[in-house]
Amino acid sequence: MKKILVFLVGIIIVFLVLEISLVTLSFFSVLKRDNHRVDDNNKVVYCLGDSFTYGAGVPAEKSYPAQLDRRLREKGYRVYNFGILAANTTKVLNKFEKELKNTGNPDIITLMVGEANQWNLDGYKKKSSSRLIAFKQFLNRFRTVRLFTLLKKYYIEKKEGIESLYEPDRADNDIVYFGNMKILNRNKYDSLFFKLKEKSGDIIEVKDSISLDEVLEKKRKLSNLYFNIYYGDINSIIPLDENELENTPVDEIIARTIKAIYINDLNIAFRNMEFLLNNADIRKEFYAISYYLFKEKDRREFLYNIGKENIDIKGSLEENTKSLKNNIITLFDKYSNPIAYQEYIKVFSQIFNEKIDEKNRSFKETFFISVYNMVIRSSFSDQDYIISIKDLITNIMDDFPEYYVECIEILNNLLNNLYMREQIRNGKYKSLFELYDKLIKNTEIDENIYYYMTRIDLFRFLNTNNENYLESSFEKFFKLPKEQQQFFYHGKANTKEATEKFYQFLSKRHIYELTKDKELLKEISLFYMEVAESLVLDYKYDKSIELFDYSIEASKDSSMTDWEKAWIYIRKNVFEDKAQRKDIDNKKTFDIILKALKKDPDNDFKRVFLMEKYRRLKNKNNIDEDAKKYISEFSDFVEEKDDDKQDDMIKNWIISDLNRIIDICRERQIRIIMIGYPHFDNVILKDVAEENDIEYIDLYNYFQPLYERDGIRPYLLGDTHLSILGNERLADLLERDILDD
Repeated sequence: MKKILVFLVGIIIVFLVLEISLVTLSFFSVLKRDNHRVDDNNKVVYCLGDSFTYGAGVPAEKSYPAQLDRRLREKGYRVYNFGILAANTTKVLNKFEKELKNTGNPDIITLMVGEANQWNLDGYKKKSSSRLIAFKQFLNRFRTVRLFTLLKKYYIEKKEGIESLYEPDRADNDIVYFGNMKILNRNKYDSLFFKLKEKSGDIIEVKDSISLDEVLEKKRKLSNLYFNIYYGDINSIIPLDENELENTPVDEIIARTIKAIYINDLNIAFRNMEFLLNNADIRKEFYAISYYLFKEKDRREFLYNIGKENIDIKGSLEENTKSLKNNIITLFDKYSNPIAYQEYIKVFSQIFNEKIDEKNRSFKETFFISVYNMVIRSSFSDQDYIISIKDLITNIMDDFPEYYVECIEILNNLLNNLYMREQIRNGKYKSLFELYDKLIKNTEIDENIYYYMTRIDLFRFLNTNNENYLESSFEKFFKLPKEQQQFFYHGKANTKEATEKFYQFLSKRHIYELTKDKELLKEISLFYMEVAESLVLDYKYDKSIELFDYSIEASKDSSMTDWEKAWIYIRKNVFEDKAQRKDIDNKKTFDIILKALKKDPDNDFKRVFLMEKYRRLKNKNNIDEDAKKYISEFSDFVEEKDDDKQDDMIKNWIISDLNRIIDICRERQIRIIMIGYPHFDNVILKDVAEENDIEYIDLYNYFQPLYERDGIRPYLLGDTHLSILGNERLADLLERDILDD
């Protein structure tokens, strides 16, 4: 017994000595913070949070982080907006950790988070009870426990062969490097563009560039791979199985290797490189990639030893992979970057317009087809580029009436790009519509051209707010073959003027009566709801509720699930409540919720989401006897997840994530400023701030006297997000807090 006691005392002493040592070491280590980031000469502020930080409902430049950045730049600060729409605390924590790894330590973080945890359960660990969470938090306070956790993590990762990337020092000309496989330094973005513009003089004769079609034909698949890696959907690239490598072209394996590097799947990257080293004629560039990719000497030397010759690697990764980029990543003969792709087309068109022999019809035709192939694959909206293409079509249309459909397709592409980038609300693009009118006048209309006419009419409506164009667009849309009826109207009601015009049209024309297709009815119902939500931003509750009614009508025979239909009713009730309607029909809402629960009671995400909204309804003082009956029925489905327990679970989840953020900031000596919400008192965040002696901006109580004096409307949008003025007031508070320290 005595030996056991001595052994236990010895264990405790070792634990205490190790803990004291780690605390001491951590004290000295934090004095040398890793401040590796783009803004080495500035103090950096990360604004972390959800849609309130993102700036939902206002232009990006009017969000409070953007306003704060403009105010503090001259004072030696840079402010970054890391707000994420609908983000809960776990999402914000993950974003913070990612930016620490990729960009480095900020000097200050602001934190405005917690509301989305009520309904966005992504990342919530159901099995962790509040006691278990508290116990884990207690253990995690000891650095010894954290050390063994890290050792365990290191052992598992080492066993699985996962390695960390080695990121080289960035040279001045090292625009793209393999740490993140994309252009990271936004300050160099413009300089790259102008550098490429200077190189555009390399194209002297158009005939040398006519090989573009052949280039695309040979590299179409490869070009798509690289476009998705850098600018598209990287997850759309399907990984190769090991047995597929042998029958895959070398260049495609290289592309997929770069994709693997991008997503940190280093085992796949190494497997691909090992295969190529054994089976292909490897160039110097691959040794450069291996040198910068693998930190551990054993793997690097292994790659070298397999190779046929040992090549000395000097300089930056950029310098060692120039020919690799030119031969593989290049989309066209002269350019290796999609930015230059735009310049290539523009120069191409200008040379045609200025120097081409008008009598050479064959050359014109070849030239036009080449330009067409480029334009329909592009997504740029530069004014000079647009005008060059418009002039090209104008010059060629009289000679080639057989290509009018292609010309209209080009115009559709240009207008779509303009809409995405500049909202096309500018008179300078009137000439595009005038050209379209000329083409349509001389074109035989069929279902193929209807597809483009439908979209161009919509863009014309957005540029003029003339309802006739919107009506024309919908009329053509419903005449399209079913396979072409892709509902592309979503996301267009994003200005006050457009939203109001959409309302004027939709309130008179019930477009859901024009189809019986269940999927299309679902899209139409969602579209009515989308415009209704946009109207709320400007406090047009009555108009919004009217469109919600139409959304409900469209949903009745649609493919929507009962949960989706219930969501429409709930959103409608929320805005009826905001409009202080006395005739709110809770009965229909309760019916659809119960119907959804009975059909799919185990849908946790939807259930908790609806419970939170339902709870607001049932807590109304004027609830009637029928509503009480429904509340009783509803409670049968809640069981253990009653309101109090649900609140406790969510509260513990929020506190756990907040404590993790606080621990990170303390270890790295990062100042924290927590911010409450403007529309309710964020008690959880406030309590955590008080317990940890952290600065807290009580936005709710700050705005109360302003609401009493000016009303709510100047400061909040109709959906309670901050207005431009509300964001400005928050930027005022943060500027004062940051500079007063």
